[in-house]
Formats: sequence, structure tokens, C-alpha cells
Amino acid sequence: MREQIQISLRISAVFFLLWSLALAADPLAIHKLISVGPLDPVTQAMLSGSFLGFAILLLISSNDPRDDFTGGMAMIMIILAAVSAFSMVGSQTMPANIYTVLSIVILLGLGIYLIAGQMQEMFSGGAGSKRAVARTAAKKKPAKRKAAKTVAKKTKKKATKKKRR
Repeated sequence: MREQIQISLRISAVFFLLWSLALAADPLAIHKLISVGPLDPVTQAMLSGSFLGFAILLLISSNDPRDDFTGGMAMIMIILAAVSAFSMVGSQTMPANIYTVLSIVILLGLGIYLIAGQMQEMFSGGAGSKRAVARTAAKKKPAKRKAAKTVAKKTKKKATKKKRR
């Protein structure tokens, strides 16, 4: 499951990188796709920068996905899809075209897939899950206790030998 999560994170990174580059390269054309209001260059640049930063974070986290970080990324994607859907349907400030609808579907799908993957890994006791780490730590404790008892016995024997002398 870890490999599928890594692939999903990389797909998400490519998705955000494409939107970021498109917003930076041709803000007028992209603005018509995502908004019915007037063009605001500052907002466009900030959105492009945010998408670029998000793509970089996704690429970094795809190397070694952590439970909390991947879950947070998935929640960001789901929230972004929900806000976009509301902007399209509720407030009607985003036009409903193939690009925006497809983006919402992709975001929602990837976000749900990442959360489901994290839940599955957590409950199956995968290598990166908190349960697996807890189990490993619990298995190591008796060995440490046993080693400590052995050292204590050896120390006690040495003290007894010194007293006899």
C-alpha cells in the first residue's frame, strides 16, 4: 500500500505543478477557466505560488510518506475540492467547464484515496503505521528489561565475591 500512496502523492504533485505553471505562464487564459470575476494579478500569482509550494511538498512527502503528513495533504485536497465545488455550484463564481470539473473530481478522488490508504495501512499494521511502531517498541522492552536484570545479577555477584574476600 505504501507504493500506491507514493504514486498517488506524485500524481497529486504533477497535478498541482501543471496548474501552477499554467497560472504563471498564461494568467489571462487560465483566469477565464477558473473565475467569472475580474482578473486580479496578485491573487493569480499567489495561487500559482501556493500550488507550486504544494507540489513541492507532495514530491518531498512521496519519498517517505508519514501518516500524519499524508493525511493532512489528503484533507487539504478534499477541502480544496469542496471549496471549488461550492464556488462552481453555490456561489457560481467559478465556471463549470471540463477543466474545473475534472480538477475537482481528481482532487476529491486523490484525497479520498490517500485517506483510505492511510486508514488501511494503519489498521493492517503496515511498516509505517503507528501500531507497527508501538508493537516493535513493546517487543523491545522485555529484551531491555532482561538485559538490565542480567547486568544487575552480575553486579550483585561481583559485590558478593568482594565481600567474601
